[in-house]
Amino acid sequence: MSYTSFSVKDLFVAVAGVNNSQWEGTYVKDTSGIITVHHELGEPIHKADNHALRLWKEYDDTVSKLSCEKGGA
Repeated sequence: MSYTSFSVKDLFVAVAGVNNSQWEGTYVKDTSGIITVHHELGEPIHKADNHALRLWKEYDDTVSKLSCEKGGA
């Protein structure tokens, strides 16, 4: 039994997904409902695109890329 809410389960079902030739696109932008972000150890993770993930992606592409002398991590 899963404790995931029905709305989240519906989101997973609704995502079209990507085939092998499309994965590289997920690193740049939403590709068939999938977007790639980086977790705190720097490894890429593939997620269903939503508003929170777009904010995470923007953070990855801006703030987390700053050098240490400019205030980044």
